[in-house]
Amino acid sequence: MKIKVTGLKKETVNVKEGSTVSDVLKKIDVDVQNVLVTRNKTLIVGTTKLNDKDTVELLSVISGG
Repeated sequence: MKIKVTGLKKETVNVKEGSTVSDVLKKIDVDVQNVLVTRNKTLIVGTTKLNDKDTVELLSVISGG
């Protein structure tokens, strides 16, 4: 299945059926601890299963003191 990634990285990723957000992030070499991921403007977590032709947006996590 194809997942479109937007935001910090822009690419289309081919993954197996039943893949999760974490699977996609590993494939594009992004640490799940360093980004927030949304689908349809809704925050999703690493264990969320994705569907063919989903678009996910990667947002940077900003911290400071």
